Amino acid sequence: MDADTLPVGLQELAGFGRGLTQSQKSSIHTSLIITQSQNKFSAIRFWGTISGIKEDYFIVYGINKDELNGRKYMYSLNCMDWHLLQDPSEETMTKTDVIRGRFIGDPSYEYEHVDVQRIGEGDDAHDEETVFTIKEEDRLSAIVQRITGEFVVPRGAFLQAPNGLVYQNKGYFGHNESDSAHLSTWFHFRKDAKHQIPTVTEFADADPAVDFLATIENDIPNGVWSVQNQNGRSIILKNLHWIGLVAYTVPDTRLHGCAYFGTGEPNYDLPFML
Repeated sequence: MDADTLPVGLQELAGFGRGLTQSQKSSIHTSLIITQSQNKFSAIRFWGTISGIKEDYFIVYGINKDELNGRKYMYSLNCMDWHLLQDPSEETMTKTDVIRGRFIGDPSYEYEHVDVQRIGEGDDAHDEETVFTIKEEDRLSAIVQRITGEFVVPRGAFLQAPNGLVYQNKGYFGHNESDSAHLSTWFHFRKDAKHQIPTVTEFADADPAVDFLATIENDIPNGVWSVQNQNGRSIILKNLHWIGLVAYTVPDTRLHGCAYFGTGEPNYDLPFML
């Protein structure tokens, strides 16, 4: 979510219990100006929050011209002091997938996981235990990456140049109310998104500079996205796999955004809800 329009975006999501306190908004606004200058970011974006048992994590990311590639994620516990999140390794991603439970709110906290596997067959079978630990800061980095992969943007809000650079489309002025509420108008904003080649009947409307991302229309499972029309004032999308991931757009305007406000835990009950 663009830091410059953060107050507007938070106002759109306020009705869903998502947002920041006034003091948090003020602290973030002031500190991000300083953080952007110190790190020489061309822009800085608000990602959201992950609530912990002791403290909450506030997440932002900085960009250097390219909106999609080479992002630098940072976290804070007080909305003032920001710390760089290292990119998670494949090992960290794998370990994080088996960790359950809420975040503590302490970056130095270490989780311990015991994995028991049955080795051998018959009389030679025995249980073998593997124990590993992972710091909460590393888990935070992995979860942020997982959730970021589900962030969405309206079609046309971003363009891809021939050299691969992704930037905001200054000529984007939103979609009408009907199109804004249709899933085909929303794209996954991730660099590894695979999209289908348009059919012959769709070629007239296809634009390589715009349609370089994958639509969420065919996301699995069907129904993972919930769309709500706020009497035409705004369109809200909620992700049911990552409860707290919310996107919005105001029809026929440039205003749109996506942010996460949750516990950082996936919804394991989703198959039973659909």
